[in-house]
Amino acid sequence: MLKTLRIMLVYGLSFFLQPSASALDLQLNDIDGNAFNLSEYRGKWIVLSFWASWCPSCRAEVSELNSFYSHNRTRAVVLGVNIEDEMDITELRRASSQFGIRYPVTKSNARLEHHFGAIEVLPTTYILDPHGNIVGSDVGLVTREDLEQFITTTEPGIAPL
Repeated sequence: MLKTLRIMLVYGLSFFLQPSASALDLQLNDIDGNAFNLSEYRGKWIVLSFWASWCPSCRAEVSELNSFYSHNRTRAVVLGVNIEDEMDITELRRASSQFGIRYPVTKSNARLEHHFGAIEVLPTTYILDPHGNIVGSDVGLVTREDLEQFITTTEPGIAPL
């Protein structure tokens, strides 16, 4: 029953965003100082997971995101976006290592906040299709199964209603 409700929430209520008029492209820096653009991932689904080190659900979600990332590298990428303003890059590297994060991690910034707004519930996940359009979002813990089902059943450029 709970799993059925979770699927309904993932596919019914919380995936409410329509694709943007133009593909989203932002320049970000990972925790090693490497700059990259979201456009570098065109052709792949992008899962943006907003998290904080103090969030128990965020820590619990890491194994699911690691599993999704390692099993879907040819068609998807996961980017962890830390929202803690007070955390410096050294602390972020340490937290990422402690939690066993195996996907790229970046810090939130004004450009991300402009496109996604203030993140009020953690974890929060946004999904961009292979064209760079925001096609889904979810609050709370997501699973590998949730993400795989979404990217398998969602046509790029069309957000489920």
